[in-house]
Amino acid sequence: MDVHLTTPRLVLRPFADTEDGLGLVVELDSDPEVMRYITGGRPMTRAEIRAGKGFREPGHERITANTMYVNAGSRHVMEKCGLSHSRTCFEDRPYPVEGDEHGDVE
Repeated sequence: MDVHLTTPRLVLRPFADTEDGLGLVVELDSDPEVMRYITGGRPMTRAEIRAGKGFREPGHERITANTMYVNAGSRHVMEKCGLSHSRTCFEDRPYPVEGDEHGDVE
């Protein structure tokens, strides 16, 4: 396994685009509590998950993460990973999500 970052509570590694790896992501993304700030609780399909590329492609100058301002848990994880707040933005969503009036942070 090619590990990019390891902390006592986190191992950041490339997504394994295999049925096993995809199955784990599908299981996680099927939890409405996990997905409530991303899709309003709607699980993502396998096709949507497989379309994401993340860290699989080399050559990125910058890595960003986005979450809703009200999602304090995700903001804390982002800070623990060494990411810092660069901006707050407001986006039109195709569906209402609780707290979206406060914007997203990057």
